[in-house]
Amino acid sequence: GLVSVRIDAGVVEDRYAAGAPAASRWMPIADGLLVATQTDHRSLARLYRARSTDVSVVAMSTVVSDERGHPRGAMVLLARCRDAAHADGLHAEFRALAALVSGRVPDAVAARGQASANETSLSRAIQRAATYASLPEFAIAITNNLRNKIGCEQVALGGVRRRRVRLIAISGFDDVKPRSPGTLHIRQAMEECLDSVTVIVRQIEEKWSGEPLSSGHRLHRRWHEATGNAAVVSIPLVADGVCVAVLSLRRDVHRPFTSDEIAGIRQLVEPFAPAFALIDRAGRSLPAHAVDRVRRGARWLVAPTGWGRKVVLLALVAFAYWFVYGTVTYEITVPCTIQPRAVRHFAAPIEGVIDAVEVEAGDRVRAGDVLVRLDTRTLELQREQLDSEARVSDLHARQAIAAGDVTLATLANAELDVLRAQIAVLDHRIDLATIRAGADGIVLTGDLRPRLGQLVRQGEPLVSIAPPDGWQLDLELPEASIAHLEPGMRGRFASHARPEALQDCRLTRIRPVAIAREGRTIFIADGEFVDPDAPWMRPGVSGVARLDAGPRPVWWIALHRVIDAAAMRFWL
Repeated sequence: GLVSVRIDAGVVEDRYAAGAPAASRWMPIADGLLVATQTDHRSLARLYRARSTDVSVVAMSTVVSDERGHPRGAMVLLARCRDAAHADGLHAEFRALAALVSGRVPDAVAARGQASANETSLSRAIQRAATYASLPEFAIAITNNLRNKIGCEQVALGGVRRRRVRLIAISGFDDVKPRSPGTLHIRQAMEECLDSVTVIVRQIEEKWSGEPLSSGHRLHRRWHEATGNAAVVSIPLVADGVCVAVLSLRRDVHRPFTSDEIAGIRQLVEPFAPAFALIDRAGRSLPAHAVDRVRRGARWLVAPTGWGRKVVLLALVAFAYWFVYGTVTYEITVPCTIQPRAVRHFAAPIEGVIDAVEVEAGDRVRAGDVLVRLDTRTLELQREQLDSEARVSDLHARQAIAAGDVTLATLANAELDVLRAQIAVLDHRIDLATIRAGADGIVLTGDLRPRLGQLVRQGEPLVSIAPPDGWQLDLELPEASIAHLEPGMRGRFASHARPEALQDCRLTRIRPVAIAREGRTIFIADGEFVDPDAPWMRPGVSGVARLDAGPRPVWWIALHRVIDAAAMRFWL
């Protein structure tokens, strides 16, 4: 069995299942019958027979009314029966029992003669609802409590925002369907009440005990006619002179509102208008909160007093105009390193042992200065030996000529020529053993002092020299900036060693092949100095160069990286 009856501030509900646990499986049928009876306000009876057994069950429902015959709830009973005749008898007995119970339900309307007696319980219910963080929960608590206390068929509450009413809660419903015809009638009536900011009542006029009813409120008249001439009323809730919500109530045509009753309802609910506005502001979404903040800020700026506000507003407008339509120079900052324009490499011309080192890295040298000497003692001994052999051959040639032996003289002269050629080769190798600078410059590499006495092979690199004024920049261009750079662009270079000494530079060439460095793809570009005579310049000095890529819109400079990233991420 089930019972659900509205009494005073709440609903009395109870359910009971006797016998085996299988009896609880009949509860969904009982719940459906209870809802149908509460909706249609009439008794129902249905007969069920089990397929596997001969058991029959009758599901019965009846309306529970108060002393004046107004529906206050319903009761449902499921019982075993033998046949349909037995089921009809049980249903009649059940209706009689319900009539007896109905005599014990107090008349909520008659018992509400004194508004002060009921105000305490309703205030407690609304105070509990005011603790809710959600505006819909707060509105549902108000509508359901008012419906139970005042005995209305329907109570609706709508919030006001920007001169429009948004229907939040309707008593007895967990969800409000904004496009249903009944909901539209209620919301339109609420907006009519909002426009007039006064209580609007629409019911059969001969049952009205207050001022004569106005016929001008057409939306309330339409709602009144759509509900079968039910009594309808809308009450505005005002906080600080502003209507923040509208409360609409509907009763059966036979239970019209009285002027004293409406005054009591209005006096009861109006104190909660500030709480409604507070919860409405606290429950806003983040976008709505931002919009409201912007609107309040706009009203603050355009207020008739305060020049400071107007100056701030003008500054913001000027900045926005400059951000959208202004242009500035787009500068690309890239890391770079000073490198020599050309490097001369000196290798060992012959195989030999390092005998002396005259320079080390960083030394400035002039053309003809000795860099490295190789040991020539072996070559000199070989030259002395060949020189001795040449003098012997020359003596033999002279003797053959004196003896008139032409053949012997010719052979001696030929041998002498071979020896002289070998001597010339040795003289050249001895001369090559002394490595000299071919031009002025700075020694980049060539610290060979630890290698004294070490054998070097022919062609092995020994010393590198760079011209003293031939410097260039190696710029590391990020892949995303290649499209905005081209040869000829000017910029400024600042080294980490001398950041205050800025140097004008020019982009001369962008190498066509990309390289991977430190997990990123870059392009190497060559740059030159406009004034390369700075004494502090050294090869390997690092810094940054800021290249002038021309004027661009301000908004593009601020947002182009985000736009490019979004285009790559979402294929825009």
